[in-house]
Amino acid sequence: MSTVTEALTAAHCGLPLLCLSVMTNMAAGVLDQPLSQEEVEQTGARVAERFGACLEKIVARLGEAL
Repeated sequence: MSTVTEALTAAHCGLPLLCLSVMTNMAAGVLDQPLSQEEVEQTGARVAERFGACLEKIVARLGEAL
């Protein structure tokens, strides 16, 4: 949940910025169920391969641009 704060800080400092986030659960109070670390871990595991592939493509494209 700190991605926005970190992005704003980087922008304020004039740093180039690329942000990627994976939403792993709903915010507290959105659903009628308690938050669970298990839910976060399951969602992370479910998207890891796709997210990793996306990240590899981005890094490759950035490398080409340099």
